[in-house]
Amino acid sequence: MRNSERRIPEHEVLAKYENRDSTECALKKIQNRHRLYLTALLSLNIVFVLTIIGLMMFFNTKLSDGENCAQCDDDWIQYRGKCYYYSTTQDTWNKSLEHCRERNATLALIDNTEELDFLLWFKSSNSHWIGLSRTDDNTTWTWANGTLYNESLFNITRLSPNSRNTEHVFVTHGDIRSQEGAYDHKWICTRT
Repeated sequence: MRNSERRIPEHEVLAKYENRDSTECALKKIQNRHRLYLTALLSLNIVFVLTIIGLMMFFNTKLSDGENCAQCDDDWIQYRGKCYYYSTTQDTWNKSLEHCRERNATLALIDNTEELDFLLWFKSSNSHWIGLSRTDDNTTWTWANGTLYNESLFNITRLSPNSRNTEHVFVTHGDIRSQEGAYDHKWICTRT
């Protein structure tokens, strides 16, 4: 036999193919890992893009909702979708109601304790009329828009419960009190 025709022993041939098979297997494992990493990276990118789109839609909706909120004049204060006007002058309850109507508003209507806290916190040390009064028959409290007062919202200190005159409500020094409407107080208007 010539050197070039030298016969390779069978165990070397098998080892060569086994090495080739294990090399191919290792390459396939590496390729599979790369595919797995690329798939994970692509999935993360998709999640990231969807998150960005979701946030953009959320904030765009919030901005759009904000456009529909009450637009407050310069001397009004906006809080939770309502505008509030705190007067600088004093007047009776009925005239205060008229002043608010001239501003396309009503005396303050309070829907919840957060709104009450805001009104009490923001007002000065003066007393302010709000839009709550006793009915003519002196049986229930009603808001200026005609809705009934929910007595669980806050307590009213009645200053003249035996009066034959209609009682109206004002806020003062962290308290809510009633009084005949003939007295002068500042007032708070509200509009939505």
